[in-house]
Amino acid sequence: SCEQDPGEELAYTVRQMEALRQRLSAFRTERGAIDFQIPEPEIILDDSGHPAEVGRRARLPSHRLVEEFMLLANEAVARKLTEDGIPAIFRVHERPDPSELKAYARVSAAFGHIFPEQAVPREIQKFVTRIAGDPTGDVLNSMLLRTMKKAIYSPENRGHFGLACATYTHFTSPIRRYPDLLVHRQLKS
Repeated sequence: SCEQDPGEELAYTVRQMEALRQRLSAFRTERGAIDFQIPEPEIILDDSGHPAEVGRRARLPSHRLVEEFMLLANEAVARKLTEDGIPAIFRVHERPDPSELKAYARVSAAFGHIFPEQAVPREIQKFVTRIAGDPTGDVLNSMLLRTMKKAIYSPENRGHFGLACATYTHFTSPIRRYPDLLVHRQLKS
């Protein structure tokens, strides 16, 4: 009897995961989650190992796949903790300051881009998508990101503005983030 090639089985699984990732991404976008698409720098070394230049790190489909499933895990765990009334540490991202958004709207208008008056995540994401191909898009994206409040850890669940999510935590990196480890401990207990 011939067994299926493990490589083919793995490839099939990854294709299924990618199809699901696309659906999850579409759902998050529909919900209104903001994807700033800020390019990550990559330091390129010369033959002797010294920095030669700074480029843009590619955002590969594999990165998006892992990222999407991590977001899903973080959200599912937060929802479970909340539904079961288990005290936990949440990753909270509050609404941006309206005065900072007004100032940003004036800057974006100077570059010919109208920022939405209704600054809800879905409208902000539509704006980010519109400016993506513009030569000023990276600068405007970076400036917009700076108008957002910093996400914090809190025992009080106040939602995550940027992800347009009612409840969110960090769960997926317990070996590098202490809050994730605490969430693991709460689930285990």
